[in-house]
Formats: sequence, C-alpha cells, structure tokens
Amino acid sequence: MPLPENEKQIKQLPMREDVFRKLLNWIMDGTLQPGEKIVAKELAEHMGVSRTPVREALHRLEDKGFVESSANN
Repeated sequence: MPLPENEKQIKQLPMREDVFRKLLNWIMDGTLQPGEKIVAKELAEHMGVSRTPVREALHRLEDKGFVESSANN
C-alpha cells in the first residue's frame, strides 16, 4: 500500500495535558470557583482517569498561579 513518505505521525496528547486543559477551562469559565476546594480523587473519578494525571495537572496549575494547595490535600 503506497503511503506518503513525509507524513508526520499523529501525536496523542498525554492524559495529564488533557486533564490540565480541562481544569484550566473550568477555572476560566467559572465552573471551578475561586476558593472552592478541589478534590483530586473526585476529579479523577469524574474524568475517568487515575489520580496521577490529576495531581500532575494540579501541580502545573499551582505553578502558574491558578490554584493553591493546602496541607489537607
């Protein structure tokens, strides 16, 4: 079967990137409100992913100043 030689492979975004983008969208559109407690386990269950990509996304959001962590999380 002849296929184009210079065709780029399709890249799938890592799950943590999808989770990060979804959470950022929820913050920007007001779904997640300022001061609201974010529970990684609940987010993971809602999104159908493990807690690891959720935690990674939350750390990235914290680095960018969108969320704050507390000792209880």
